[in-house]
Amino acid sequence: MRYLGYFVTSPKNEYPEGEIKSTQMVVYDYPIVGAMTIVKDKTTGVEHRIFVDAYTLEKVEDKPATETEPGIWSIYEQRLKNGIDNNLRHWQKSDELAKSIEQAAVNKGVSINAAVTEENIKKLSADITKSRTDVEVDLGAT
Repeated sequence: MRYLGYFVTSPKNEYPEGEIKSTQMVVYDYPIVGAMTIVKDKTTGVEHRIFVDAYTLEKVEDKPATETEPGIWSIYEQRLKNGIDNNLRHWQKSDELAKSIEQAAVNKGVSINAAVTEENIKKLSADITKSRTDVEVDLGAT
């Protein structure tokens, strides 16, 4: 428990007036892992990131990325907030395409679990091409 406790006590010591928002395991310098704790200052509202190495239990400096150094960054911070919604919408359209192909196969008596044959491809080609084109337009494909 000393190990896990350190991830909690270090942020509390550094920001005694702060509120711990989250702590999660991270890869902060591949392949090195640690914990990242987000602490929100109750007076200013500013959030601070604190990194602790999982092996040494030492604090890791939170360096910003520069032109020459990768720094510590998060893929989640790089994504636009509406990017998640767009990705989900695109995934749902893709899922609809897959289901429409499955349904077309069932309607034409083609087993989707069987090996692909030229005969079955011919049975489905017109339906699949139309479905694929419809989804590409909706997804904004080029």
